[in-house]
Amino acid sequence: MLGPKIGHKRIHVRETDSTNSHASRLLHSSFPDEGTAIMAQFQKAGRGQGGSRWESAPGENLLVSFILYPEFIAANDHFLINEAVSLAVQETVHALCNKPAFIKWPNDIIVENSKIAGILIENTIRNDKIIQSITGIGLNINQLNFGNYFPKAISLKELTGKELTPDGCLDVLSSYLDKWYQILRTSQHERIRSAYADVLYRKNLMSQFDSGNGKITGIISGVSDNGQLMITTAEGKKSFFNNKEVKLLSF
Repeated sequence: MLGPKIGHKRIHVRETDSTNSHASRLLHSSFPDEGTAIMAQFQKAGRGQGGSRWESAPGENLLVSFILYPEFIAANDHFLINEAVSLAVQETVHALCNKPAFIKWPNDIIVENSKIAGILIENTIRNDKIIQSITGIGLNINQLNFGNYFPKAISLKELTGKELTPDGCLDVLSSYLDKWYQILRTSQHERIRSAYADVLYRKNLMSQFDSGNGKITGIISGVSDNGQLMITTAEGKKSFFNNKEVKLLSF
């Protein structure tokens, strides 16, 4: 093994503002082991991508943040962390529900056209290296009632009819995170990029998007090395978008 196993050390809290914020405070006051997991039963101010909220009923889902020190990744390769973590969550979901799971760019996990997990990664960069990475993951496990979201939310219990424990799901997630983090650590970048592209939600399917300047129709044809989504229109025009610059409207 090339480094400490992800999730080998766990900090359980009943309630916090968000597990990412909790991890950030911990990093300001100490130097936790790499792979330390902060797990909460409830978040008062759970956060998602781009300032969005992550809502979860108390005790029913997995709310966890991992502390990583990926100094072996250059700042301009930061999207590799996103891809590796997304693949770990995608494989976790597939293992737990035995149904096809996909990554909706950049890092939501979709099953049966519904969102089951989200990821928020916050990196600290120094001298063009990523010295710290707080990786927050929310996975819907036992919750059955959700708000009116687009795409709609779904849980493992809805998919399987079985009640699972957050700790048991964390065991599975930690194993897959450890797998993909070691692949990342050993510089298998093209393996990560290829695997991520293979499970992109609605890849090569004609879809509608809101680009902020109106609706466009095209296919998701890939993702650039720096994480931009490539959309190819029916006329063959290729456009690249950063996160929050385009919204998928087809589900």
